[in-house]
Amino acid sequence: MNDRRDTRAAASPGRSLHPDPEIEARRLVGTYSSLILRLSFTYLKSTHDAQDICQNVLMKLIERQEPFCSTEHEKAWVVRATANACKDLMRNAYRRTAAPLEEAAASPAPEEPHGSIVLDAVMGLDEKYREAIYLHYYEGYSIAEIASLTDRSASAVAAHLSRGRAKLRSVLGKDADEFGAASSDEASEESDPAASRHAPRAPDNTRATTTMLRSAPTPAHGKASTL
Repeated sequence: MNDRRDTRAAASPGRSLHPDPEIEARRLVGTYSSLILRLSFTYLKSTHDAQDICQNVLMKLIERQEPFCSTEHEKAWVVRATANACKDLMRNAYRRTAAPLEEAAASPAPEEPHGSIVLDAVMGLDEKYREAIYLHYYEGYSIAEIASLTDRSASAVAAHLSRGRAKLRSVLGKDADEFGAASSDEASEESDPAASRHAPRAPDNTRATTTMLRSAPTPAHGKASTL
């Protein structure tokens, strides 16, 4: 395995790999476990299922032999692999009932006063709206990039993002003021999803979304370190 990992490191100038496989595994776990858990919880609403997805995706990432072109390519692979794993689980007719939102109560309390309200509202959205809201506002991906990551059309992603915001405003009322309207860059991208290929920075009025997502499960370091 050491020889294979060394080959990956030599073949991937755009990505910093450590020649020691154990150190590289720790880097991958430390870099992506929180992302995978948050994204999985956004899809599944279950801490237990999110932890299972996290273990599986991290194992596939650690064992992957094909080099990544860059850190952006590496992260995009993680997001796509996580999203696909979650969707596969949701398609399983025998999947157990999702655990209630109260499972997130053991996580650190949100910093924003309305964090729990926003969390409940976002988690109450249909999966396609939660997906768009999370990837755009928290991970900073553009509509075109989300379309590529999720195998949806750019127009569908733009519609999901717009409708998701509208649904949040209808549920949250004044608490949704922090979401605001689409930024000028975002509005331009929604009208022409191919216009921007780079992820926009999340505007200030999305701090509630960021806080909400940080209140989702965080990695159990003891468990992740066993990979």
